[in-house]
Formats: sequence, structure tokens, C-alpha cells
Amino acid sequence: GGILELRMNTTMAAEVLVHHIMVHKMKSLMMMPCLINAEVVRAVGVKIQDHLLGFSIACLDATDADTAAARTTLTPVLGIEWVFLTLPVSALPSTTTPAVPVPPADLVVSWGGFPRWGASASWNFIRSVLARRPADGGAKFLALMNTKGVANWLADDGSVRPVNFRKAPFGFDAPEKTIKGIAVGKEGAVDAETELIFYKVGSIRKGKM
Repeated sequence: GGILELRMNTTMAAEVLVHHIMVHKMKSLMMMPCLINAEVVRAVGVKIQDHLLGFSIACLDATDADTAAARTTLTPVLGIEWVFLTLPVSALPSTTTPAVPVPPADLVVSWGGFPRWGASASWNFIRSVLARRPADGGAKFLALMNTKGVANWLADDGSVRPVNFRKAPFGFDAPEKTIKGIAVGKEGAVDAETELIFYKVGSIRKGKM
């Protein structure tokens, strides 16, 4: 329940993401986790397939079962190059080991994973995304699920907690863009505290874990 029930408004999310992709002339998108965001990913693919030839979407999920389900759900969208990968949270680097670059994508979107992973694993995922520079094929932009006004729960005890990238350990500066009213619960009610925030890679002030 609670934070785990929140999904992106499909219409709003697709319009926002496609606009960002078109304005910045992007060629690829990565969604992590993918299966729970399949409606949004499909809507993006449908909107963009006639505008950007060869656009690629990488779908990352934490289990092989979710990856297989995402592949079944999304491959019928034509004109899009699809990549489906499993990235268990346990495979993310620890705070004491070097970050290994995740698959390259111009825009990395993550919604719904951070509350499950906790602040430590979420930070390691961000480190992995940022490990490859944009000039070397790394991400140019991040779009992240963010819950404002909360302090991050730093204990790795399996708690499901909202994540706030403006607070420690992340300490990110103000985002380039904030999309409000995008988070909806099971009954369609908007969660005013949870947003989608955009950052340009290279201009993020990173904290330390």
C-alpha cells in the first residue's frame, strides 16, 4: 500500500517524456523498473515510433520473471528497438566498490523502485547510471520519482520508504524540471507530495553515502 501503489499518470507521463526526448533530440530511453511502468513505456513507444527512426528503449527489472513479463507486454510496439535486461538490486555495487555502468541511454527514468530498494541501493543505482560520462554514451538526463518534504531512511532493514533526492545522502540541487500531479493512487487520487524530477547529468551536485 501507500507509496508502492503510486503509478505515473500514463497520459501525462508519456507527453512529458516524449516532449523531453524530442526537444533534446534523444535516441534512447531506459526505464527501471519497467514492468510496473509498462503502460507508460508503451505509450512513449507508440507516440515516438513515427518520429524517431531507430529509437531504442531498454527495460530493466529486478527479477527474470518481471523481465519476461515486460518483454511479452511491450514487444508488439513496432518501430522501436527493445532491450530487456534483469538487474537485481543485489547486483548493484556497494558503497565501497566501483560503480559499473548500466546499459547506455540518453534518458534514464526510474519510478517505483526506490521505495522498495531503500536509500543505499537507490544511491548505488544512481552511481551506476552516472559512472559512464555522456560523451562516452552515458545518460544525458535523469527523471526520478521523488517525494518532497521527507527525510531518507538510511537503515537497510527492508523498510518501504519514500525517497527524497533533495535530502542526504543524495543532496541534489533543485531539478531542471519538476512534474507535479503525475503520481496517482489506486483510486485515481493524485499524490501531491510525489513528483517526477528531471536532472541534466553533469550539473548534479552529488552527496556521499
